Amino acid sequence: MTKRMYGTSALCLLMIVVVGAGCARHRVHTQRPGPFVTITFVGDTGEGDQAQDFVKQYGLRKSFENVRAALKNTDFLVGNGETPIADENVPPLPGQPWHPKQTPEVAKVYAEEGFTAFNLANNHCLDWGVTGLQQTIKYLTDAGIKTFGAGMTEADARRPLILSKNGVKVGVLGYFDKQKKYDELGMWYASGDQPGVALLSEANLRDDVAKLKTQVDVVVIFPHWGANYHAVTKGQQSLARRIAATGANLVVGSHSHTAQPVEVVDRVPVLYSLGNFIWHSVGLYRQSKMEDFAYTLVARIEIDRQGVRRILLTPFWSDNRQVKFVSQPATSSQAKKLFNVILKPLNNDWDLENQTAVIDLQ
Repeated sequence: MTKRMYGTSALCLLMIVVVGAGCARHRVHTQRPGPFVTITFVGDTGEGDQAQDFVKQYGLRKSFENVRAALKNTDFLVGNGETPIADENVPPLPGQPWHPKQTPEVAKVYAEEGFTAFNLANNHCLDWGVTGLQQTIKYLTDAGIKTFGAGMTEADARRPLILSKNGVKVGVLGYFDKQKKYDELGMWYASGDQPGVALLSEANLRDDVAKLKTQVDVVVIFPHWGANYHAVTKGQQSLARRIAATGANLVVGSHSHTAQPVEVVDRVPVLYSLGNFIWHSVGLYRQSKMEDFAYTLVARIEIDRQGVRRILLTPFWSDNRQVKFVSQPATSSQAKKLFNVILKPLNNDWDLENQTAVIDLQ
């Protein structure tokens, strides 16, 4: 073989390697035709408790300073409203060791920052009793923000959030999984005419999803599940499989206060936990050895009538021991380190654009 032939072969091989490497980083996906809707989900949210001095000094909007841009250009913004909004004279629920509470003014701030709705199915919505839950719903409703996942009756608590735009209709159901501590209180989970949160149970999932699928194109389950400052539990994984079996199209979770993995279960994307969004405690990341997962994930989901098209995850460092209640954009190295762990179940079928992970499901 001549030197020229060797040179030509080497050039061809180089081109194959370069092109192949480029394709590995930037896969080409065919865009599904037709309209779609964008819903942005965020995790555990509350401005009170240990952040009270911060709020008094800087106001209620300071914590949005770095995340605000990531909340724009979306059709709907939905979060986990983990902290009651109640008047100063409302008494706390006896026996609860921790009672975070937000001032009524925060509802207007959430509305001005673009929130469409809050899921109230969690382990704090009754920290200030039924009165606190009533006031939370009232203040948010008066500000133009919808609530779901909790209510004055079981029917109210299990009523879905329905979002519709561009000819695409999406239903969202909020649930809190059954935990012994709250079950033993005898008043946390809504039942019949008893106020409370919607219980994450197989029966409720089966009935609610079946009913909702007759009304909407796509069903999203927003569960409050797992354990605080902990990796994904076997219980979460088991529940994810059961949710997928109901015919739901997407699962977006909360409760762990940490960014947890994303996987696809029987063709259903499962985001186990988005971590804290704007959260008012210093946190237990160092004590729990979970500092590598002290991030909030702003999850922008593109949905058409067939289901989820794309998921875009933008991380912000949210360890309040370090960031002092103002989450910081993740650096490139932080984003790569985080996504290489929490997106491992996807077998590298995702791209990184700046600090945002793009998961294309078309």
